[in-house]
Amino acid sequence: MTMRTVCLVSAVLFLSLSRALSAEPDAAIFSTASDWNGFYAGVQVGNLRGALHQAYAVGDHSRADVSAFFAGLHAGYQRQVTRNIVAGVELDGAWLRAEGRSHFYTRGGFQISPGYVARSRLDWSAALRGRLGYVVDRRMPYLAAGPAIADVRFVGMHGNGVFDPGGRKIHVGWTLGGGVDFAVGNRLILKSEYRYSDFGRRVFNDGANASRIGLRTHGLRLGASYRF
Repeated sequence: MTMRTVCLVSAVLFLSLSRALSAEPDAAIFSTASDWNGFYAGVQVGNLRGALHQAYAVGDHSRADVSAFFAGLHAGYQRQVTRNIVAGVELDGAWLRAEGRSHFYTRGGFQISPGYVARSRLDWSAALRGRLGYVVDRRMPYLAAGPAIADVRFVGMHGNGVFDPGGRKIHVGWTLGGGVDFAVGNRLILKSEYRYSDFGRRVFNDGANASRIGLRTHGLRLGASYRF
């Protein structure tokens, strides 16, 4: 599945969710929601796909696609500033094992040698985001953005040996996304969300094989929160 497919699936999911929630709900379960204030915490699962771009100063480079399912936790606080506007902040973390492999290429795009392989891995990510939503009965579409970090590993292999030890670095960047919260009863909130993240670039291996590595991802996640 490509990043374009992930974006398409997320758009279809949000549209389907919006249509489903526009139907008349069972009043015994979904009474009218008017209070979105307070702290909340919950769990989330989803799928993340992205690309890790690596380049040496001479122009040789690699591009490894990474993907994985993940699980995580989130917690936040929000306040209903007007009848329909809700503002808040949310902290979340996701644990995964997104691995990718790629051949190396010259500046001109020619493959260097089949024996040279770049191996990459993303173990976890986290974000602290501001959220702004608009309440429509029990639905709250929202936008969210803020700083994000990710744990990235890289190594350059030649056959069974290592020619570039690379390393492990914490990347710091930003994330932007949106979704829909749906209140079930007075305490439970279900969510569906799409998120794009750019974790910036960092220099790996300061020696002769120094290279700059950047990571960008797209993610689709579902979650459930309990409001305190």
